[in-house]
Amino acid sequence: MSGTIALRVPSISTEPAHGLLARTATRLRLTPATFAADLGIEVSALARGDGLDRFASAVGVDAATLSRSTASRGSRPGQLTLMGETLGRGDLSVSPRRRCPRCLAEDRSAARATGLSERYAAWHRTWWDASMVLSCPTHRSLLTNTCQSCGKQVDWRSPSIDICRCGAPLWLDHGGELPRCDGDAYLLARLEGGSREAVPLLDGLTLGRAAAAMGRLGECGLGFATSRPDVAGADLVRLTADGFQTARTFETAFPRILDDVVTGAGGDAVGLMASYGWTYRSWLAPPGGDHSGGILRDALLRHAAGRGIIATDELQASENAVTLGEASEILGMGHDRTRRIAARAGLVPAGSRRGVNFAIDRDAARELARRLASLVDARTAAALLGIGRSQFRSLVAAGLVAPDEEAGRLGSGALYDVERLVAWVASLAVGVPAVSRTPTSCLPLPTACRNFSLSLVDVCQAISSGVLTPVGLRGEKGRLTSVVVSCREMKALRDPDPLTVGGVARRLVIHPEAASALVRAGLVGPVGAVTPQGLLDFTRANATPRDLAGEFGTSPRSVVARLRGAGLAPTLFPPAFRQLFYDRTIARGVLLADLPGAGRS
Repeated sequence: MSGTIALRVPSISTEPAHGLLARTATRLRLTPATFAADLGIEVSALARGDGLDRFASAVGVDAATLSRSTASRGSRPGQLTLMGETLGRGDLSVSPRRRCPRCLAEDRSAARATGLSERYAAWHRTWWDASMVLSCPTHRSLLTNTCQSCGKQVDWRSPSIDICRCGAPLWLDHGGELPRCDGDAYLLARLEGGSREAVPLLDGLTLGRAAAAMGRLGECGLGFATSRPDVAGADLVRLTADGFQTARTFETAFPRILDDVVTGAGGDAVGLMASYGWTYRSWLAPPGGDHSGGILRDALLRHAAGRGIIATDELQASENAVTLGEASEILGMGHDRTRRIAARAGLVPAGSRRGVNFAIDRDAARELARRLASLVDARTAAALLGIGRSQFRSLVAAGLVAPDEEAGRLGSGALYDVERLVAWVASLAVGVPAVSRTPTSCLPLPTACRNFSLSLVDVCQAISSGVLTPVGLRGEKGRLTSVVVSCREMKALRDPDPLTVGGVARRLVIHPEAASALVRAGLVGPVGAVTPQGLLDFTRANATPRDLAGEFGTSPRSVVARLRGAGLAPTLFPPAFRQLFYDRTIARGVLLADLPGAGRS
């Protein structure tokens, strides 16, 4: 199927792409799965933003508008972004398809009231796919994924959003009304950007972690138990509601709950596990178990110190400590890699054994994360510099760019410090002015190397040694593509002229008699001779009107007139010299002030 389809349905501002696909399919008398296959996409892929542009074009909807209520892939593998919130693995599920039956019934009622067709009035809410949301806060009904008639799970092969494959209506709810779950209302408000109260314990967490923390807090409120309670469905909704209330008043409510837990453990309980049961052993002690990132664990340890379950010095030692799981979250990597890097950084206590929990200094873990975050691999480093990976490898082989020594010590492979890369590029263009456009007869450094068949290593070394001088910096700093070089100097670097009067004339693009005058005056070497250093020093210090005109995008005559108007006289001029020469630095400064649009950003 290609082009825009003729039969369409009006879009709804908060409807996801796969929801609009389902309603459009109903309008076309197709199942959503069949319609998606005709478009060459999959429903599950579209729910994650894949193929969204193609679908939007087919149904005549603006893709940018549709993307606001559709998930998209995040910066890390398995990560998704939905309505500004970050979702992890398992946080978004479109199969089986969940729904609020009362929302669907309300859609049908609204269609009847306005005279619209009920057949494709029902629409799929984005938050039905968010697995951490358990109930509909508006209708206080449990989200369900099965048909109450046939008992099978509902998928995307049904004829419409509110009709099962068996033909039974999906808007009938026989489950009864639940107590309002403010926890689900909080999650929904975050997703839809609605007004809500601030809950400091939860606001900094992802939706999945916030929901898990509320559920655990609610379960903890059931009292002492050696194993975590097995709850689901309506019971889990109620506990999530209780957990949200605990999170709202965390500073006072959580210690009261822990008091009840310790009391339930009995007076003869000794130690954290015996006193707090599953709350500590299965939740807050294991690596990565504390969904709050250590806040709840620290609160439990303070409570334990206050009740005399642990000594005060144990609490002080643990207040700035994190578990291996928490350290892995700080570093953004798996447990095994975190342990390996932490051990090489000296953060793992001596004699620690695998499988036995231990503490890591929180500040040291954060500093290690900051340091590793500033390092990139060779592929990313090449992209940052604006060059290919083979060119980058040649820079490394030549010693112009070096891997970070600390990263090698930590066993993270060859990584490169971004700040050092930026500083190295800056060292190639010290004192070079910024330009808003590439001057005539000039090119970005990597492009010039390719066009003149010169090695990037050789050219960079020529710049470092002063043989070649860039003419400007354009674009994003820290990239080799921002360094602009003269095509004439690149040609001279590739095909060096002999050190003769003719060679000087070709190198400086001046008349041979002018070159002869420079040689006789000893301005390019000893009197009557030419040396490479003498010619280089003269080129750096002096510029002809032609040189300046090419750099500033104007004519030589205009350059002379502007410099004369500014009161700047040439340093060399007829009749002693057939050619006008100006002090390069001063002339550039004058022209930068006179031609701001051409010479600088």
